[in-house]
Amino acid sequence: MSHAAVLFVCSTMLTGCIIARDLDYEDPPNLPPSVHGTPTSPMNQVIEVDSDPIAADAGTSANLDFVAIVRDPNVDDELLGLVFVDYDPTGTNQPVLPEIRIPPSSGADPLTREVRFSIPRGLFPSQSCWIVELHVSRSFVGFNDPQPADPDDLGVGVWWVVRDDEGNQVRVSECGAGESGS
Repeated sequence: MSHAAVLFVCSTMLTGCIIARDLDYEDPPNLPPSVHGTPTSPMNQVIEVDSDPIAADAGTSANLDFVAIVRDPNVDDELLGLVFVDYDPTGTNQPVLPEIRIPPSSGADPLTREVRFSIPRGLFPSQSCWIVELHVSRSFVGFNDPQPADPDDLGVGVWWVVRDDEGNQVRVSECGAGESGS
């Protein structure tokens, strides 16, 4: 057999089969983001608000600063964050800050994004407890009581804030633990 004949037989035997029908393809499911605290802004711990005017004169910020890490396997999605104080899952809620845009990660870990926000200390005017929540999703609908466009696409981070001008110890259970929307 000549070299050309061997080459022809080998090339015809190595060709693949072409499928002429449509393949069924489903998009992978959208996995919700998750919200995590940081060492400088741990979640699920009581944060005490210093309302002492002497401490305020000594350089205490007029804002209470928060930092969260958002992890989302949908690395190319822009996310949105809404901040609520004392979110009521059965009531009407308004974010206390404008919508926070969370771009796709450009860091070393594409699943991780850092989110920073500040709440004026004036939102915590009296001796009491508050629950601060960061809700993260791809999109929200509704002006009054915004909800995620996809109910399965929501990550929530929770911080407990206490203002106690008299130096009393406050337990998380006194802040309404378990009443938040998380």
